[in-house]
Amino acid sequence: MAIRFLNSQSIDGELTVTGNVGIGTTSPDHLLDVQGTTEPTIRVKSTGTGGSDDSSIRMTIGGTTANNRIRFGDATTSTAGQLMYSHSSNAMRFYTSGTEKVRIDSNGKV
Repeated sequence: MAIRFLNSQSIDGELTVTGNVGIGTTSPDHLLDVQGTTEPTIRVKSTGTGGSDDSSIRMTIGGTTANNRIRFGDATTSTAGQLMYSHSSNAMRFYTSGTEKVRIDSNGKV
């Protein structure tokens, strides 16, 4: 993975990383592992003020049948709650206490 540092004119530098990257940790367990003691935060901010100056976090799968997930965990479980989009069934699923509680199917039915 290459990280390029840019200024307004050209590339200032490039950092190539193989393996996992950690912020706040010397032993990252994931491709990007951000850790902190008090409210570690990743921020995505649009500084534009127009109607189309949105900000977004995009998750994409390589095929058409896997899932996208946002997981909420604690010290005892990494999946206490989660939001999951199933591409194979085009359904959005909501989990609490580790089990599915609500599903919205491809027709919008709950």
